Amino acid sequence: MSEFWYEDELSIAEPALSGVSKKIARSLKSEAQPVADELAQAGRGLVRAYKPDWKELKAAEMKNLLDSGQKPRLFKVRLVFEFEIPKKNFDRGARFVYARCEAAIRSLGGPFLPEVYDLYPQELYEGEQQKISLKFGPSITVGKVGASLGEIGADIALGQVAPVVVGYFGDQKQDPHWELRPRSRSLLGRQYLWLVLSMPEGCQGIRLSSRVDAEIQTKFGLLPVGPKTSAWDDRPSIIIR
Repeated sequence: MSEFWYEDELSIAEPALSGVSKKIARSLKSEAQPVADELAQAGRGLVRAYKPDWKELKAAEMKNLLDSGQKPRLFKVRLVFEFEIPKKNFDRGARFVYARCEAAIRSLGGPFLPEVYDLYPQELYEGEQQKISLKFGPSITVGKVGASLGEIGADIALGQVAPVVVGYFGDQKQDPHWELRPRSRSLLGRQYLWLVLSMPEGCQGIRLSSRVDAEIQTKFGLLPVGPKTSAWDDRPSIIIR
């Protein structure tokens, strides 16, 4: 098991808290401050991160990888995030229903920048594995839905295979992130995510940081929450080289 890294209390940022509480107070014809206090308590969650496990890929593991003629060093990295709702709020029905797990990779120096070579999962589907079968005939099967080519529409097909986890390489392949949207259950417990990082010759090392923003479903509706410290320069980080 990875070593504990950091714990963030995710809460509603002041501008959002003020705006939502005033709106609710107007509808209830009550004072805004008591509503804001209750919202602040309802919109609380914890995310714990464990120090990323990483190892450099050896030549034998890289023989089938495309490198465009370059010879970068590749590192496999595992990120672990653990989500928890305070018991009092959990008993009242509060649940994480969405999270954006982000990482940032920055160079420690040198003329060339590191980047994300690959990430996993890129798409993850809830429930049974979805299968798309194309045949040389008049029918197409998408998951458990079968229909003729003339009957099935792209919007129906996409609706049947919508992923609950989607990964992104991010700006210049340096800000990877995943969006987690479980449909049939709340987002709790540990979530495992993987990166393959490319460090070109001349790059002196990689600084890797992470953070999480989320949404919590409460009796007030969906509340956006995030860490108190979100600037990358102030986030916990590890060095890979």
